Amino acid sequence: MKKRICFLSSFLVAMTLLINLMPVTDAKAEVSKEGWPKVFVTTGMKLGAGGTVFMSALTKETREKLGVSGQVREAAGPVQQVIDLAKGGSMVASGNTQVASDAWSGEGGFATHGRLTNIRGLLLLYPGAMHWMTRPTGIKTVRDWKGRKIQYLMPGVRFRELIVDALLEFNGMTRGDIVALPLESAREGAENLKHGLVDVICWPGSPAGHPSIKKLASETALYFITFTDAEVKFVTDKLSWSSPVSYPAGSYKGQGHDVQEPGYLFGAYISAELPASFVYQLCKIMFDDVGKDTSGHFTQYHKSFTWNLNFQMENPIVIPWHEGCVQYFKDRGVWTPKMESRQKKLLAGMR
Repeated sequence: MKKRICFLSSFLVAMTLLINLMPVTDAKAEVSKEGWPKVFVTTGMKLGAGGTVFMSALTKETREKLGVSGQVREAAGPVQQVIDLAKGGSMVASGNTQVASDAWSGEGGFATHGRLTNIRGLLLLYPGAMHWMTRPTGIKTVRDWKGRKIQYLMPGVRFRELIVDALLEFNGMTRGDIVALPLESAREGAENLKHGLVDVICWPGSPAGHPSIKKLASETALYFITFTDAEVKFVTDKLSWSSPVSYPAGSYKGQGHDVQEPGYLFGAYISAELPASFVYQLCKIMFDDVGKDTSGHFTQYHKSFTWNLNFQMENPIVIPWHEGCVQYFKDRGVWTPKMESRQKKLLAGMR
């Protein structure tokens, strides 16, 4: 019996020494999957829209790289996408940052829902251009809009009217000085402009070249309205979600000059309920091959997906970043004091 006890004791001592000699695994290198979704549900708009293409690409790569299956659900528009996100119907939504700003403050299309403070920033995808177009009839500035038919309004899409109101204010005008008309589609605006039924149209989209605008420019002589530095600064200072955007001469047929505008940002937003470890891994998918001023492999999905780290650092996402994103940016060494200050201010505003 004593021999057995002695043998057992020697065995336990030997095992203890062996365990102590084994290399210690770095806990940070292990990914805890506690709380990860079984199905990664995202929302997008109509097929082919930039946000939907991004959602499809992200769910594809999440399945391939993280082993989490996903699906993209269609929503009626960016406001409904964010509402679905806040109510748990999806985990990621996309839209311009003005929509996110309204959701955070409970304004605009979110007035009846109250503040939606359980959404967080995931990514700034690209800047959006407003594309102000007219035929070569001498309309070159905002002051030339007086008494003219300007087609730009869209129900539930406030960023267009807010930018126009700010441009009019800078020029000492109001909406009453123009004939503001609704615009449901790029095709409608193109046809109206082509046949002289309106004087100016606006159709937002990627400055990389909107297909409908390219088609219109190939069929009709157009003048692309550009704005002064002072106008752009006034609007972007007034509207926290607005950002300067430009596209060079030659982006569209007949465009003989560079264009600068007060534009907007297009982003992706994620549920605050998702664990930081999961969101951190999403960041690795989106950013690991991205540099401060160079884009990564997502450009294979859409030519507008040229985001880089500087773009995330220098532009306001208008709602707090998800903590998983914050940790990733810190680990990459790109989380700045300005981002930290903005993050704290936004989170403090929840209370």
